[in-house]
Amino acid sequence: MPGNVIFIRFAVLNTISILYVWMSVVAFMALASKGLSATYGAGAVLLLRSLSSVGGSFFSGAFIDRYNKKHVLLFSCLVLIILSGLAYFNGAGKPMIILLPCMAAAEAFLFPAIHSIIPGLIKDQNGLMKANSALVTTDMAAMVAGPVAASMIMTKFPAEAVLAVVVALLGIATAILLLGLWKHLPQSPAAANSQKNLWSEAVSGIRRLGHDPFLKKWLLTGMAAHLGTGILGAVELPFSISRLGMTGEQYGWILAISGLGSVIATLFISRSKGTPASAFMIGVVVLAAAYIGYSLQTGLIFAAPFILLAGVGECSYRCSLRTLLQQNSKPEELGRISAYNYLADKTALLAGVLSGSAIMSVSSPETAMRVYGCLLLAGTLVAAAGRLRGRELGYERQN
Repeated sequence: MPGNVIFIRFAVLNTISILYVWMSVVAFMALASKGLSATYGAGAVLLLRSLSSVGGSFFSGAFIDRYNKKHVLLFSCLVLIILSGLAYFNGAGKPMIILLPCMAAAEAFLFPAIHSIIPGLIKDQNGLMKANSALVTTDMAAMVAGPVAASMIMTKFPAEAVLAVVVALLGIATAILLLGLWKHLPQSPAAANSQKNLWSEAVSGIRRLGHDPFLKKWLLTGMAAHLGTGILGAVELPFSISRLGMTGEQYGWILAISGLGSVIATLFISRSKGTPASAFMIGVVVLAAAYIGYSLQTGLIFAAPFILLAGVGECSYRCSLRTLLQQNSKPEELGRISAYNYLADKTALLAGVLSGSAIMSVSSPETAMRVYGCLLLAGTLVAAAGRLRGRELGYERQN
């Protein structure tokens, strides 16, 4: 794991940003249940966030590549502070319908900017893989800690108090950026097509991506893996209740075990001498096998090893994919490639939630897990077999 002070500060900023996301999601779900409908409030929050993230990430990459990345990062933090503050004072009122998509769109600028800065901080290509694995692990830890912290706050205070904490967290992140990182962050290369409007740059970026078999195939392969994360998100809680005999309050144990798997994956990656492409393929196979094994269990004790393996697989494929895209993108296009990966992630997560819910409506949570696990495992084995037979499937850049 990279140990320099600058990277540690950057990792703290990234972790705070993830905490902000998940704490605000929990708060907005609670507010939406009061202001909209107890039945449809949570679904409305997730749908608005997903659609706005997809729309924002279409433009954010061109914006990040046109302007200095650290300026975009600062701008995103400040916008989110303002919007979170407005949400705090608004509470469960109707303006939340406007504020929520605006915040999700701002996040579509924040996270691609963070990801596009990483290669400039880590010059060593081997170190880049370790850096991404460390960040993915802290991401997943924050995904667990954020909802837990928000829920604990709401046991004593109204949901608006969570938004006050969120504003404070974003203020801390901004202070770290300005006081601890600003002088050390790399300067962005000058944009080559700054005369174009953002729409033209975004469209031309998509077209260039379509003519790059390597990046296109990796983004599509990543979407297939992201789809499983969305399916698991839709079915895991019902599965844990109906199949594992757990209660909703005990669901945190599953998240904690999965987080431990991420830590194990980070330790493995830090000592591995394999390529990111190999780590991705291994991660996806582990994830698919874990889904299938997980779906066959009837108690947490027996399910725990498979939950752990799912955490290992998800961390491995996510950090490998991010590293591959960063290593094989031009510096002046890092913003767009990071945004396209963010777009692919959010689109696949939304599709996974919808497809997982659809399968559950006609069958069971474990069926959804088995169907996806088998499809993902079969697809990965076909791709691996093609590579062994010497077919060019676009999984390794040909220089």
